[in-house]
Amino acid sequence: MLAKSSVLKVYQVCYLSLSSLSIFTEQDTRMITLNIRPEGYEILYNILPQLESLTCVDLTRCYLSSTLLRTLHKHPSISTLLVRSLRGLPKESTSSDLSKVVLVRTEHPRSDDPILDTLQRCLLRGMKVAQLDVWKPDLLDEALGRQNFRGLRELRLNMSYSPMSFSWLPQFTSAHPQLQKIEMIDDEREYFKRHSDPYVNGFMQESSRRKLSHILYINRLVLKRANAQEWRVHGMTLTVWSHLIEVLAVVHTSFPDIKTLDLDLKIHRARYSIDDVIRVLSKLSSLQVLSLRSFFSQLHPEPKQQARPVRKVDRNDPRAYFAARAEPAIFWHASRIARSMPSLEAFHIDEVGYDNESSSRSRQWVLAGWLHVHGGTRDVDGSLQLLTW
Repeated sequence: MLAKSSVLKVYQVCYLSLSSLSIFTEQDTRMITLNIRPEGYEILYNILPQLESLTCVDLTRCYLSSTLLRTLHKHPSISTLLVRSLRGLPKESTSSDLSKVVLVRTEHPRSDDPILDTLQRCLLRGMKVAQLDVWKPDLLDEALGRQNFRGLRELRLNMSYSPMSFSWLPQFTSAHPQLQKIEMIDDEREYFKRHSDPYVNGFMQESSRRKLSHILYINRLVLKRANAQEWRVHGMTLTVWSHLIEVLAVVHTSFPDIKTLDLDLKIHRARYSIDDVIRVLSKLSSLQVLSLRSFFSQLHPEPKQQARPVRKVDRNDPRAYFAARAEPAIFWHASRIARSMPSLEAFHIDEVGYDNESSSRSRQWVLAGWLHVHGGTRDVDGSLQLLTW
C-alpha cells in the first residue's frame, strides 16, 4: 500500500500501474479520472481510504463493474461518479443505489426502445443526468414535461423538418431548476427556414424583409435561462454566403444581448474592409466569445498591419509557408476587433486557406485554436495549431 504522503504528492499525473491503472488528479486529489482494467482494481481499492478529500471520480474512460461502482459509492467523501453511457452501466447496478452516479450525456429513448425501461429504473434509483439529447423533438409533447431527470443542466434538441411545439417547456423548466442551457441543432439547415420558431422569428422576418434570408442559415441556437420560466437567445452559429455587414446588423437589432456568436464564411466570396466589420461588430456590446471560420481571408489587406511572422516560415512546405504568412494578419485584425468590443473575452479561430488557390491541385491548410483578449491592452494572445492534409 502506498503511504498517504506519497499519494498527496501527486498533483498532475500518477501512473500506479502502466498496464492497468492511470489516475489523473486535480486540486490535491479532489477529483480523479480513471482509466482502469479489472486487474488494476486492487491497487485502487488500497489507495481509496487514503484519498480523504476525494469528491468526484470520472469513470467515462473506465470499464465499469458492479463491484467498482459499489466500492466507490461507499467512499464517504465521494459525492459524484461521472459515467459516460447508460449502456455502459452494469446490469446489476439498476437495482443498486445510484444517487452518486451522474450520466454525463444520454439520448432520450423512443417509446419503443428497450433502453427506456433501463433509464427509468436508473432514475428511480437516484441517478442524475447532466445532458439530455433529443432526436425528433417535433414528437415531444406534455409527457416530457412530466418526466424528471435529476441534475439536468443541458438539453440538446436535434431539429428535423417538422415543426416543434414548445408547450412542454414551462412544465419541464419548473421540474428542472438546474437546467441552464437549451441547444437547438439544425444540421439539415431547414428547420429555422421552414418554421416560425418563437426565439428567432423576429430575426428571420427582418432577414426576409431585407432580402437576406436566402444567403444565410442558422446552424445552432443556444438558449439560456433568464429567470424561472423565461429563456433568451444566448448564442448562435450562422453560415453567411454574402452581405456579412447587413446580416450582422440584423443580428444586433434582433439579439442585442447575445453572448456568443459563431460565423462560418467558408463558402463566402465577398471582400470587406475591417473598419466596416468593426463598425457593426462593436454594436454587439454584450458579446463575450466570437468564433470565426474562414473569416480573415474575406478582409481587404491592410498595408499598415504587422507583417512579422508568428511562427517560422518554411519555404519548403507551401502550405506551412502560406499559413505562416496569414497568421500575423489574424492576430492583428483580432486585436483591432477586441479593442472596439470591451465585453469580448476570447476568439475561436478556424481559418482555412490554400497553398495555391488558382490551381486545381491546391492543398488546404487550417489554423485553429483559441485567442484570449488581454483586459488592459486588448491585444490577443494564444497559439493556433497548423493542420495540413
